[in-house]
Amino acid sequence: MTSAGQWCLQHVPDSWFQLMTWATLTLEIAIPLLILGARRDCRNLAVALVVPLHCGMWLLMDLGAFPLVMIAAASVVILAKENDSRSYIGLHRGSMARTSIGGLDGSECAAGRR
Repeated sequence: MTSAGQWCLQHVPDSWFQLMTWATLTLEIAIPLLILGARRDCRNLAVALVVPLHCGMWLLMDLGAFPLVMIAAASVVILAKENDSRSYIGLHRGSMARTSIGGLDGSECAAGRR
């Protein structure tokens, strides 16, 4: 626990901790659903929720670099193209073939070209 977390433990009422717990659980359920949403607005909202969630974790808990890494990883969601929203979750046609054998989806044989 960080020093800010210890201060909160001594000075913040228990009802606030219950509220923060339920808010965290709600965000942890909502964020993946928003990321999987096909609309860019949903993904942007997910990132907007990831940042304060993990900043709060970084401030109150001693989790090492985890919160900062998660905030940095959220940039992948921002940088995804509008039409590419399904590609990073593997929902487009032929994704299993391309990802499971390193790009050879039948258009090329192991020796090179057909």
